[in-house]
Amino acid sequence: MTQPRYHQVLPGQANRPSEVSIAIGLNYLLALGMLAFGAVILAASIGGEGSLVVMIPIAVIVAGPGLLNLLGAFSLAHQDFPNLQQSQLATALPILICSIGLVRSLMRGISVGLLPALGTFVMLAACVAVLVLLSRPRVRLWVRLTHEDSIRRGVVPRNGPRTMNP
Repeated sequence: MTQPRYHQVLPGQANRPSEVSIAIGLNYLLALGMLAFGAVILAASIGGEGSLVVMIPIAVIVAGPGLLNLLGAFSLAHQDFPNLQQSQLATALPILICSIGLVRSLMRGISVGLLPALGTFVMLAACVAVLVLLSRPRVRLWVRLTHEDSIRRGVVPRNGPRTMNP
């Protein structure tokens, strides 16, 4: 009976698993999508479709997680200390916002806004994909090995030294 073949996981950005690269790309796309939705909401309110007092905070609530996704992508792509948790937390908030937006679109009727409903569904699927990709054992092992290698090389994280104990 043959044993399953596992890919050897090595530390460093040169050895970054493909799941991480895909998650980084999806985080950039989520950031762009959330910022675009925020801009559309703001443009609609300026165009007279809603009260500015109500629509500006809604636009900020929608666009803010886009900035968090951008930071999540940057933290995941860090050369010495990639951070999974920051990227996962940055993706969790858009899931909530996209879920509310999708339910709202479906309750209003898809014929009223097919494009926003479709865009919200695609962003929700991208959020779930990021969370699934980052939960892979191979990704977690790569992050741990990269952190350990960085500490061994003498690189000190911005928020102070860490131990290599689990």
